[in-house]
Amino acid sequence: MYKIDHEGGNIHHTRLRLGLSHLRAHLFRNNLIPDPVCQFCNLEVETISHYLLKYPTYTVHRVRYFMDLNNILEPPYIAGLNDDKIVSLFLYGDENLNYNVNEQLFQHNLIDNPTCQFCGLESETTSHYILKCPTYTVHRVRFLMGLTNLLDAAYIAGLNDDKIVQLFLHGDPELSYETNVNIISLAQSFIVHIPIV
Repeated sequence: MYKIDHEGGNIHHTRLRLGLSHLRAHLFRNNLIPDPVCQFCNLEVETISHYLLKYPTYTVHRVRYFMDLNNILEPPYIAGLNDDKIVSLFLYGDENLNYNVNEQLFQHNLIDNPTCQFCGLESETTSHYILKCPTYTVHRVRFLMGLTNLLDAAYIAGLNDDKIVQLFLHGDPELSYETNVNIISLAQSFIVHIPIV
């Protein structure tokens, strides 16, 4: 999941995901400006793809991002990436990837110990982070209460731990756009309020 150590970073990431950012394509689509073309290069529409993959000012950041991807992802996965997949990976992740937190970093030899740094009780997997770590109990309760306010009782009754984690990370295509936006907002609120080490 996206664990940005800066509240502003979480806000900007959410705005990009929702199509409500300050990118000119989003502003144009929402009838806030007359022209979506990038004002800095004047070559093409300022889309998320342009911003992430082509905009010259962010070349250094782009290189760092790709270097980090190379450290985390397997070579066959990297070989299959195209521009659309990279943008999707940046915005939403990939539900087919293993979303473990410290556990995944440990498996890639990026940290020495997979144990949760906040509770020390077990490996910090995504499931532990979202559903079990005592450090996040208040935020978890808020998230789960928010879900019960958004979803009908039959849907709630069908939720298990895996489904809650998937809902947290990706929403559910069976739910309405507005409901998914609200779920993303709940998840972002959970993330923004986690302790920073």
